[in-house]
Amino acid sequence: MGPLLLVLLYPLPCVSGLPFYNGFYYSNNPNGWNLGNGHGEGIFNGVKLVVETPEETLFSHRGANATLPCRYHYEPALLSPRPVRVKWWKLSENGAPEQDVLVAIGPRHRSFGDYRGRVRLRRDGERQVSLQIRGLRLEDSGRYRCEVIDGLEDESGLVELELRGEAPRGGGMWGPGPRGERAPRNFLELCAFDSHAVLKTTPRGNYCSHRPILQMWKQRHRKVK
Repeated sequence: MGPLLLVLLYPLPCVSGLPFYNGFYYSNNPNGWNLGNGHGEGIFNGVKLVVETPEETLFSHRGANATLPCRYHYEPALLSPRPVRVKWWKLSENGAPEQDVLVAIGPRHRSFGDYRGRVRLRRDGERQVSLQIRGLRLEDSGRYRCEVIDGLEDESGLVELELRGEAPRGGGMWGPGPRGERAPRNFLELCAFDSHAVLKTTPRGNYCSHRPILQMWKQRHRKVK
């Protein structure tokens, strides 16, 4: 008779407090148990946070208003919205230190330094976190970073703003503006005057991204002709 091989099985001790892992993380919250990746929401492994910003430089004028575009989404898309933290700051250039611009969590936001009272988030679209700056100054020119933070995940994008001269004032073909200021004489000046407009540059030239401004300019141009 061959040797008898005895296999002894010992019970493993139960360790309380450790989550069961089967490829996903489970987290507990006041609304019950959810399948998630540690964020407390039903997100499967592999969901990616993506931040979108324009590749081209944005141009505007001193004294004008500008919008620095930034939005985010998830791949694959999520069915329900998630709370995120948004941070904007200006990158260090020519020996100048980095500058915090704005931090926002939900409807609450805080601006810093020279940007206090001049900036806010533009949230007129889903997952839109663009930065609006009023009364542009020459020192506002530079590179800005938009960062979106979702739990332990964060992604960011870069926006470059360049200022050229000063927004025009006085009388002109568009009639007097508020307090006797001249309204813009051409399309690029009109773009610089509008708080929702973004003046962009491409290999084909400069253009204004705000569609209502373009339509208004075309209508006025036809009347002048």
